[in-house]
Amino acid sequence: MLDEPDSHIHLDNKKHIIDILEQYKDNRQFIVTTHSPTLTKCIKDLDNDNENRVYVLDNGKNISTAKTKQIEHLVGDFWNSQEQTVFLSSHKNMVLLAEGKHDKEHIINAWKHYKNDYPTLDFDVFSMDCAENISPLLTGLRTSEFQDRKKYVGIFDNDEAGINACNHTQVKYLKNKQSKKCKNKFFAITYSKPENYKEKHWTVENLLPLNKYESIYKKAIETHSFEAKKIDDISHDIQKRVKGMLADESKNYSKQDLIEFKKYLIF
Repeated sequence: MLDEPDSHIHLDNKKHIIDILEQYKDNRQFIVTTHSPTLTKCIKDLDNDNENRVYVLDNGKNISTAKTKQIEHLVGDFWNSQEQTVFLSSHKNMVLLAEGKHDKEHIINAWKHYKNDYPTLDFDVFSMDCAENISPLLTGLRTSEFQDRKKYVGIFDNDEAGINACNHTQVKYLKNKQSKKCKNKFFAITYSKPENYKEKHWTVENLLPLNKYESIYKKAIETHSFEAKKIDDISHDIQKRVKGMLADESKNYSKQDLIEFKKYLIF
């Protein structure tokens, strides 16, 4: 038995562990524990005919192969094995599916301020990499034999991509249909319009105070290293930096600064 033999080995060299073990597999059995998606994939590739070679454990108990295969089929393109395991191992009664990593960070930062206000509420947040990935997961979970008592909520930006993706989930939550909230455990919502906001579309960043958004944008422009690029590419680079900087800075924002997120924490 080898307990995390890859813990101090460079990512590129993890596969060599399996190469060494393979030389002795004819007259031995090996049990290897790991948290590494890279090493897990190497073990899977070693013998594709043996479906029981890799086991996913949660507190010492094996998660059913059927569940792991369903999740891998739904999210295998953008979640590695470790991320899939974390999703399957969640014991929270509500799971939020956010478009990207910055949405997740803002929600977690807000929750740190508001969790004492709602002691019975707890949830996990997962980044789905883009809006288009949320709908297939919600649909797959809803129509498969993947049964649990969790509530799943997909949260989308209120821009064109987010609205279209939300509408395609077939579980869009409508405020004027309260009965739907009670009968279903799958929901899809877009961020509500922030207070004093007048534009047609908005994203998660618009839920932050305007002065915070403005300050970070100015800082990003002032510190940006301008190169010989198309102006559209430069604009994209700055926008990407702004989103990352806002997510990082929101860790230090006050409870009042993050009040727009409160409504999504008590859904």
